[in-house]
Amino acid sequence: MVAYSLFSSAVTAMRANSVAFGNISDNIANTTTTGYKAGQIRFQDMVGSKNAGSVSPQLMGTQAHQQVFRTREGVITTSGLDLDGAISGRGFFVTSTSVTPSDDTLELTDAGRFAGTLVTNDAGDEEVYLTDIKGNYVLGWPYDDSNNTFDIDTTNTSSLQPIRIDNEAATFPAEATTLASLGVNLPATAAAGDTYSFDMPIYDGTGIDDNLNDEQQLIATFTKVAATNTWEMTLSGTDGTVTAPAAQPLTMVFSPSGDLETIDGVATDEISVGVDWTLSGASNSVTLSLAGSTQYGNESDQLDLEVNGNPQGQLSNVFLGKNGNVVGVFSNGQQRPIARLALGNTTEPNRLLDSGNTHWRVGPNSGEIVLYDFENTSMAAFVPQAVEESTTELANEFTNMIVTQRAYSSASTALRTVDEMVRTATELKG
Repeated sequence: MVAYSLFSSAVTAMRANSVAFGNISDNIANTTTTGYKAGQIRFQDMVGSKNAGSVSPQLMGTQAHQQVFRTREGVITTSGLDLDGAISGRGFFVTSTSVTPSDDTLELTDAGRFAGTLVTNDAGDEEVYLTDIKGNYVLGWPYDDSNNTFDIDTTNTSSLQPIRIDNEAATFPAEATTLASLGVNLPATAAAGDTYSFDMPIYDGTGIDDNLNDEQQLIATFTKVAATNTWEMTLSGTDGTVTAPAAQPLTMVFSPSGDLETIDGVATDEISVGVDWTLSGASNSVTLSLAGSTQYGNESDQLDLEVNGNPQGQLSNVFLGKNGNVVGVFSNGQQRPIARLALGNTTEPNRLLDSGNTHWRVGPNSGEIVLYDFENTSMAAFVPQAVEESTTELANEFTNMIVTQRAYSSASTALRTVDEMVRTATELKG
């Protein structure tokens, strides 16, 4: 009966507006979801062709299609959390559903709220990896501390690795002390024979393999002699032998105004020091600066103490820094990158397939993932300790809700009217 085709317009309109309600509900529910991209509903007329002998169209009405603009950027706000990061510009973080990434496990996301997840490897050892809000492993390029560069290859996704952040993930190598600076004030009122000693930490650079503390102590002892404004300096080690300077003590002469003038008759404030350490078997060659040392007043004081070098350090904490660097904080107080986050994009990002939880995967019309280095691209910038907010605008969603409710109500009224017409016609026929 031709009249029954009248139902299709109302029924399809109600179905389409139900889809619109679902989209509005999802958008509102994800108002505070990091990296969420709000969906929009597009309505499309459906007009079917006629079959041979048919007097009415096969299909009429409307249908709803959800469209998500994945390139639309949410507001970036500071979170202050060490493992948060946002992308200002185009592109996405690259993640993997597996700790062993492959093209089939890759997913893209703008949700830069990361954390550490404990994983037990095949050998039964526990490891901690950087993961996102879905639990995916965040991928990047490792840092090579032997040449202070990143192993970056933007031509191939196989160069990406999960970022391990537990204590055993990285070490900061020991570095022997080669430069030291000691500034002291010696009392101008000191009597002949008065002595003052100052300790300097010296790192022997042996690391932890010898099970010994890398930090040694070099002691500078200053003794006042009878000559005016003149002191003698002797260097010693608590667990070592000073091999240079060969002749000790060294004579230090100060000017009448209290400034250091000469060391062993030479107008200099630097000396070369060599020490052999007994237990570790290591040796240090150190350039020691006494610049700024003075002879004033009646009190001794340490004015300055600086040494380079450091003991070996284990990874104790991580945070995200500029250019997407994952920066490690080590037990020796030093910091260095351990990895760099990768930036990924496709030729048609709005055609990526939704894989849930603000993540997307490559689809047949999206193009393949292309990698970029945050430091060497103008396409986007990395913002540390910040997140990208949802693109949902509540005011628009409530407006759409009112419009959709009225459209649904109109469609249901039309359906009821057609139903009454058909029922009346059926009754008349009977």
